[in-house]
Amino acid sequence: MVFHEHLAEPGADAPYGLGAVRVIIAAFGWFRERITAYHPPHSFDYHVYRSIPPARHEHGSVTLEEVGASTHITWTSTMELRIPIIGAALTRWIARPIFVCLFNRVLDEATAELAGR
Repeated sequence: MVFHEHLAEPGADAPYGLGAVRVIIAAFGWFRERITAYHPPHSFDYHVYRSIPPARHEHGSVTLEEVGASTHITWTSTMELRIPIIGAALTRWIARPIFVCLFNRVLDEATAELAGR
């Protein structure tokens, strides 16, 4: 579902580190996001500051916790579509289920790739 991703601006301490800007083109939209916190290998935070469809993105974070020989990943994102009158309903009933499904697919693909499939 992600057609293209590229690093528009490298971060201060690593390519995808603090301050990095990433552009994502996907089936569900276009997003420009900035890494706002970077604590490898434990977590990073990001903020989507431009998007199509237009959205208000408050916060996104990915945290990784070692659990035995595995890693537990928690990915959170808070956003709302900025469409007058119907934005909140569209976010709740359409966008949220789509994003949950897509985020889970990304994590499933990463798991499969790391497992060598």
